[in-house]
Amino acid sequence: PVLLEVCWENGEARYVEGTEVDNGPCEGAEELVWPTSQVPFAVAAYAPGGQDILPPGAPGREALDSAIRDINQQIGCATMRASADPLSAAMVAHLGEAVDVLPRRMGGGATKAPIGWAYHNRSDSGGHVSLRCNLHVRSNIGSLRGEYLVAHHELLHCLGLAHDPDNPASAIYPFTEDDTMWDTMQAARITDADRARLRALYCED
Repeated sequence: PVLLEVCWENGEARYVEGTEVDNGPCEGAEELVWPTSQVPFAVAAYAPGGQDILPPGAPGREALDSAIRDINQQIGCATMRASADPLSAAMVAHLGEAVDVLPRRMGGGATKAPIGWAYHNRSDSGGHVSLRCNLHVRSNIGSLRGEYLVAHHELLHCLGLAHDPDNPASAIYPFTEDDTMWDTMQAARITDADRARLRALYCED
């Protein structure tokens, strides 16, 4: 599938497949689609340690801000915007934490966190549904280019895209820290199919 398929359990996403946290089949799975009332999605960021907020343009979130700009440009509309308010943001980036933090309910007996991952929550207050995505990006990847590629990848998961395991040229291709993509990947390219789906969902033509 182009989009992630999820079931919601107590407001937390259970992923059928297509992300770093695959939980397996579940009843009533649906595509992960954000309410259009949340567009453009505000993206806030915490510095390593999760205490200090990094406002747009601050040192330490250059890779994240670059990924936001690039995704908007490739999709062709402002799906995301940088924010300094993590309490109201739709997406919150935890920079430098993924090296030590394991995704909740991560299967396969994993003992080591991936270089980046994302998870979604859903709330329903008075019939008003809203989503929130937390994404984690290592800060010790070894290069600003590497941080940018991981942030770009995880932001696309936040938007709802599933992995594209058959296309190494796709920005949503699953990769590991052992890959040499930092040097060989020329651009974080959103495929035509993914771009078309995101435009149909979140762009006003």
